[in-house]
Amino acid sequence: MLNLEPWADRLKDAAPCVVDIAADVDEALKSRAFPTVILVPMRERVAHAGLSGTTRHKVTAEVMLVTAVSRSHRRFAAESRDQLNALRKPLLTQLINWLPPEADIEVQWTGGELLNLNAQALFWVDVMTTEYWWTP
Repeated sequence: MLNLEPWADRLKDAAPCVVDIAADVDEALKSRAFPTVILVPMRERVAHAGLSGTTRHKVTAEVMLVTAVSRSHRRFAAESRDQLNALRKPLLTQLINWLPPEADIEVQWTGGELLNLNAQALFWVDVMTTEYWWTP
C-alpha cells in the first residue's frame, strides 16, 4: 500500500494548515477546523505482468486530496469559491508531475469535484494517481 507520509511532507509548506491523513472519506468529512487539507488513500488497481521465473504487479494507486473551506449561511458565496481555489492551486502544483518515493510514475491529476456542501463548509476532492511495480 502506498505510504502517504511523503505526500503530506511535500504539501506542508504549501498548505496554510496542517496536512492530515485520513483512513476514509467519512473521517475526512468530520473535520471542523477550516481551512482543511486531508489526504485519503483510495483503491489500488493491480495488473499482473509475467517475467521469467517470477511475476511483477503494476499497481495504480489513487489518492484523494480533500480541501475544505468555511462557508457562510448565505448562498454559495464567491469568497468561498475564491478561498477554495487559492487553497487548491499551490497544493496541486506541488503534487502534479512529482515522483513520490517508491513510485515509478509521476503523480497525475485525474479530476476533481464537489465532495460535500453543508452549512459550515465546502469540501472539494481532487483525485491523483501514481504507479509502482511490486514484486512478491
